[in-house]
Amino acid sequence: MFVSNDWLNFVPGCKKPRIVKEYGEKLIGSRIKVWWPIDRQFYEGAIDSFDPLRKKHKVLYVDGDEENLNLKKECWILLGGSSCHQVSH
Repeated sequence: MFVSNDWLNFVPGCKKPRIVKEYGEKLIGSRIKVWWPIDRQFYEGAIDSFDPLRKKHKVLYVDGDEENLNLKKECWILLGGSSCHQVSH
């Protein structure tokens, strides 16, 4: 996937976090939407697992794709009311 900050220009509400949080295993089972900058749209999926050594979450998308992501480097929305890069504890 192409990694760029271009999404900051056209995704309302998504901003680069000033303080990086560790999301870890707390997100397993959560539904999220991940911004794909080339497609210029969000794709919905669920977090299946977390690899603490690589600091990556495995996202299973509703279309059948899966991807391991470092969510600190992505624009994503936690479904259920939280905004990008924010998690309710």
